[in-house]
Amino acid sequence: MAWLSDKLGSGPLLPEGSSAFFARRVSELTGAGLVVLTGGYLAALFSYVPTDPSLNSATDAPVLNLLGSPGATLADVMIQTFGLAAIVPALATLAWGLLWMRKIGVAQLWMRMTLMLTATVLLACAITIVEPFTSWPLAAGLGGVTGTILLERIGLVFTLLGLPQSELVILITAIALGVPGVVAFFWSLALPSSDWRALGRAVTFINHKLGALLIKAFGRLTGRVAPPTFATTNDDELDDLVVTDAGEAVVAKPKRRRASPRITADKIENPKPKTKGLVDAKPGLVKPSRQAGAQRQRSLDLGAQNNYVLPPLDILDAPNLAVPPSTPKKRWNKMP
Repeated sequence: MAWLSDKLGSGPLLPEGSSAFFARRVSELTGAGLVVLTGGYLAALFSYVPTDPSLNSATDAPVLNLLGSPGATLADVMIQTFGLAAIVPALATLAWGLLWMRKIGVAQLWMRMTLMLTATVLLACAITIVEPFTSWPLAAGLGGVTGTILLERIGLVFTLLGLPQSELVILITAIALGVPGVVAFFWSLALPSSDWRALGRAVTFINHKLGALLIKAFGRLTGRVAPPTFATTNDDELDDLVVTDAGEAVVAKPKRRRASPRITADKIENPKPKTKGLVDAKPGLVKPSRQAGAQRQRSLDLGAQNNYVLPPLDILDAPNLAVPPSTPKKRWNKMP
């Protein structure tokens, strides 16, 4: 296989960026699988029938759960243990799956799982004080066995402390357990702040729409607000209308328009320079200083007619022949 290594070389086998591509696909598949499992769990919960064969019920009756015997067993265990709070893990895992499908991920997953279980237990205890409705299939309260047992233990602690077990005390206890449970549940979802803002805007929009519909319905029932009617007119009725002079004056009143700036001929011929600051649009002549003007070479005045007469040579002195004239020094180039 040496020839294969020589052909491939020492570089990476896959192109650059392939690891990030596969990581995104794995995140999407993980999220999709978690969403599918959550859907199956919710189907098992909503199709729960107490008479289905499970760990707590040994019967020969046919299984009515949508997921069969595994779904009946799972639903029986969760509803018997946590009651209505068994839906909390489904909501949390659904949010996680959607985050993974969006390639956002779930930060601190172990902490989120711990918060999810904590929220499930606290909410089970809080809803136990609510009276079960007639179609509730369990002998325990709405919080299941966990909520019933924990609330009884809290009542025993109050008895040992000498506190009365009145309805007000039980209500305060449920609120004290429910508020941290709700906070833990929302924190376990791991949703980013942008999703919470979008959710808040959606809730506000739905609230406004429902409020407007309720106000309209209440007004129609009480007769205070008449429903809108749309009247139709015929062209023949419009022919009988008489337009007065005042009406024509109002209709024919011209609209005031904003006057445009006038441009004169002076502005067109001598426009202002666009440049501002130290740079001038039209550079002019620079006036010399006094010292430069005094040192400047003056021109020879040759008269009005430009007639210049050479001076006579007799004004020159005769040369002194006794002194030989000096010869200028010559510079000889050195021969190479």
